[in-house]
Amino acid sequence: MTIELFLSLLNFALAVGALIPIFFLGDNQKRIVAAVIISMLIPTTGIVWYRLQQHEAIVVQLEKEIENKLSNNIWTFDQIYNELHYDSYSLVNEALFRSVRNHRVDHKIIPFQKDGTILQVKGYFRKPTEKNQ
Repeated sequence: MTIELFLSLLNFALAVGALIPIFFLGDNQKRIVAAVIISMLIPTTGIVWYRLQQHEAIVVQLEKEIENKLSNNIWTFDQIYNELHYDSYSLVNEALFRSVRNHRVDHKIIPFQKDGTILQVKGYFRKPTEKNQ
């Protein structure tokens, strides 16, 4: 659960909880309480929406960069991450796996041997499009 989602749920719970006593107040007090609740909900909702839009834009940009980097290569996640020069491991992870889920990037297990032990690593590559085949 992201911090934005947690704060949104907490804000919603507080707003709903604050509505319960409004039924026991006079008309002027009801208006004041409603105004306070609305004045808290609107900016919070706007901020959360704006942050989600920013996050989405960054992930879409990263998806495009990953797909461009993988056009003729098979790379591990660490190679992709190091090539992109981004601080956020989770953003690169989200962008890569979204590309995999959308079938623009594929992966395969590549075995290799180190010190007599056979190890396997997952390599990612861009799926060939119908134009390229």
